[in-house]
Amino acid sequence: MILFSAKRSAVHDMHLDAIAQYAAPHDIGVTARIDGARAIPALLRNRDRIIFSQSTGPASALVLPLARLLGKTVVHYMHEPSRLRKKLRANPFMRSVIRQTVQWIEMHSASKVMVSREPLVERAASVYHVSPRKLVLAPLLMPAPTPSSAGEKTRITYLGRIDERRYFQDFLHMAPALKRRGFQPTILTGDVGTLKKYANTLPAEIDLQAEANFSEDLKARILGETLVLWNPKRGEISQSGVTADAVRYGLPILLTDKDPAYSDLLANGIALDFDTARDTDFACLDNIDTAHVAQKAAALFSRIHGADAFRTFYLPHMS
Repeated sequence: MILFSAKRSAVHDMHLDAIAQYAAPHDIGVTARIDGARAIPALLRNRDRIIFSQSTGPASALVLPLARLLGKTVVHYMHEPSRLRKKLRANPFMRSVIRQTVQWIEMHSASKVMVSREPLVERAASVYHVSPRKLVLAPLLMPAPTPSSAGEKTRITYLGRIDERRYFQDFLHMAPALKRRGFQPTILTGDVGTLKKYANTLPAEIDLQAEANFSEDLKARILGETLVLWNPKRGEISQSGVTADAVRYGLPILLTDKDPAYSDLLANGIALDFDTARDTDFACLDNIDTAHVAQKAAALFSRIHGADAFRTFYLPHMS
């Protein structure tokens, strides 16, 4: 198998790392990992039957048709097959048209096209007029690190948008009480500008960390220092990057309300439900069994984003 990405980014690298990790036990070796137009010589040189493609870029318009011409099985993972009008809202006209054309070529060059959510299957079929038999619903795979124990970690890390919404205000309200009980409330955000706007009004007990660029190494270090993640990004657990990363590292997740999207977390005992009106003393934080959380998180992660997901969703199409 050749792993191909039209461009390099942290999320594309992470996904391709996971493909290589989970494919190896099934005797699917990775002989090349390439990006951009450099893939063309590798395609001509290698006899691999499969090319797994991730990310959209002009190079895809050359590489994927060539791969099919050479008789290879092309499996293409597309994050979001968007309509042209949505692209036009965010990009200049020519860039949007080029991107739409490249995605059309990707869709029609691939043997199978993987998308991450049910609505995207219908959207891809209607926008690009491809056969529904070509479309496959599959999660975004992530590499599986070894869950670590909590050790002496005390950080309660709020990793999310800084705004006026209730759960951010809950965090600000409870920061002094958390500090008194030996925890270190921390705000971590990539939105440096908004953090500066709030900096003078935040409780002094909060440790502020602003990072403009999140690499996988940085994320691993941050989560390695965190005892509990406070209220991750909203959305289904299988699609929320922050939630998936927390589960991936075996972290308890503190929820500020009961959300059906987190039923998997709650069912596995990973999430701690919190409501300002009731749980003002944070008694639940004193009884975290970190070994239990890590074990349950590893199993849940494997099913949704790991080895089990690979066997269920990817393996049938790697042939």
